[in-house]
Amino acid sequence: MRDAFARFQPLLMSNLVRRMAELILLPGMDGTGDLFAPFLAALGPQHRVKVIRYPDAPSGYAELESFVRSRLPMQAAACRPVARGG
Repeated sequence: MRDAFARFQPLLMSNLVRRMAELILLPGMDGTGDLFAPFLAALGPQHRVKVIRYPDAPSGYAELESFVRSRLPMQAAACRPVARGG
């Protein structure tokens, strides 16, 4: 748990996260959002977080975009893409 917090501490302490009403997380290509577990544990219960999991077999990017947009809050304030390729 301590390693997870140390890894994500810069983001957790940022003004962006502290001011957000709800943090929306989109998974990578695995589509599950399971890889966010260490981040969610480090974030703690004081923040509202929603992980949008992708459908099992989207037919393409247009369908995936529509799927995600339909699950976003009406007032999305900021978007910060983070890609961790490896």
